Amino acid sequence: MKDKLTLSIEEDVIEFAHKLSEKTGQSISSIVENHLMDLKETREKDYQVSSKVKNLTGFFAGEDFPEDKQEMRKIFHEKSSD
Repeated sequence: MKDKLTLSIEEDVIEFAHKLSEKTGQSISSIVENHLMDLKETREKDYQVSSKVKNLTGFFAGEDFPEDKQEMRKIFHEKSSD
């Protein structure tokens, strides 16, 4: 269901929106809606974390993250064997 939304936007952005609308043949509403939908999808993807990453969450909590891969592996194996 579509609904109306009123926005307060700077004049130069409104001018840009009108030019973009003319150039692309899209309404300003569809441009804004499509952009917001893209942002929504991006945000939802950011929060989908694999089970492997979830298991590692907090592994280095309270410590500086090791710069050296060898040191990181050593700490990881020590903690995971506990």
